[in-house]
Amino acid sequence: MTIRTRKTIFYILIVFFFVIGSILLLYSNGWQFDFKNFKFYQSGAIEIGGQPENSLIKIKENNYKINSQSRKNGILIPGLFPQTYTVTIEKDGYNSWIKNLVVKPSLITKTYPVILIPKNLNNIKPFMQDIKSFWAGPKYNVWQNQDEKLIINGQNSSGSVFIDWFYDDATALTSDKAGKNYFAIQATQNNLATNLSLLFNNLKDKKSIIDTDSYPKIQPYPFDDNKAIIISKNKLYILDFLRFDLEIIPQNPAWFAAVKNNNLFLIRKSGFFSYNLTLKNEKLITDAITSMPSAIKVSTDGGNAALVTNGKLIIINISTGLTKEISASVKQFSFSPDSEKLAYVENNGRIKVLFLKDQLDYSNKKAGDTADLSAEVLAQAGLSTAIPVETDLISWHKNSAYLFIKYPDKLSLLEIDDRTPVNEQFINDKIDNYSYDLTTNLFYYLESNNLYKLPLE
Repeated sequence: MTIRTRKTIFYILIVFFFVIGSILLLYSNGWQFDFKNFKFYQSGAIEIGGQPENSLIKIKENNYKINSQSRKNGILIPGLFPQTYTVTIEKDGYNSWIKNLVVKPSLITKTYPVILIPKNLNNIKPFMQDIKSFWAGPKYNVWQNQDEKLIINGQNSSGSVFIDWFYDDATALTSDKAGKNYFAIQATQNNLATNLSLLFNNLKDKKSIIDTDSYPKIQPYPFDDNKAIIISKNKLYILDFLRFDLEIIPQNPAWFAAVKNNNLFLIRKSGFFSYNLTLKNEKLITDAITSMPSAIKVSTDGGNAALVTNGKLIIINISTGLTKEISASVKQFSFSPDSEKLAYVENNGRIKVLFLKDQLDYSNKKAGDTADLSAEVLAQAGLSTAIPVETDLISWHKNSAYLFIKYPDKLSLLEIDDRTPVNEQFINDKIDNYSYDLTTNLFYYLESNNLYKLPLE
């Protein structure tokens, strides 16, 4: 082989090295060649946040299919050209999930965790029978039989209405039907009952406290299962039903109160206040709220409060005191478990979600944006008016990405991701009521006085 031939081969190899090296470098940085359009593109990816076990994930545009064995960590699908993809998740015997997802160069398009509901619940056997009402709990379940007797942890209990659990999730707050007598029921001690209303009135008389409200409302204390908050028309109290002690907080009367973490939130004619139960000091949050609301709720992290006054939904940033009207006509609202969203139902039946924090990784929503879920669902169904939603029957799934919606004629699971199509999965049309526990992720529903249990994947 001559020197000239060797040089030629050497130069060819150098050119080949740089060409192949450049191609490999492009591919390593997400660039791919699209033979259809004959040009290079920087690829993107889709990440499914989680999906049911043994489900099939399909992408229509590139015939991609994969069987999912676990939903814990989700699935990343890389190497996708920038365009819109139709992603479908299917499982035998379950409703399907479909979403049009836009993939952008060098970016990952994410989805919330995907939940699939069984198509047919007729094969599920009743969990309990002859049940009038049911409340799911993290440790114990509560139900009311046909005689309106309250059962906690399988034993008869004082009261006929379940209110809430105390701090330890093992002491229940109940009341009689008229709301005149409240009881603390200790499930770990054979449902030992303490009549909180009677104890309050006795201690009030003993301390010579003048309060004409003999039947005040009672709420659990936030971090002590032996204490309760007493809300009368004239004063607020802390009732220690272990030590039989009654403390007034604060001295001035309040219109309304909500308890979250170690703070008591209350409204007076002079504004919206917080009272720290540990430090026992009071702070004005805003003087923009001076009228009694019909409902008030505080987010789990204590960062925001929402209230309805004169039909208007108003949200309050607790740290800054800033207030904002969200809607002029609302009948139901609820903070998400992660405190990043506020779902509400307007009087016309429209279901909306206000995003309190950026959700750019998922639905490209910024803080302050609103998703009108009803608009998308109605458009998909070809309808022009919203279906009424039953009051107080809208609640969040534990992953803060789905809502349980109770209509007059059906119960559905509705996702909050308004990228089309919005997935609303039908659960049942014969459900009288339902109860969902965030801790156990168990869904219970009543149908013709029979109680059914549905684990959600």
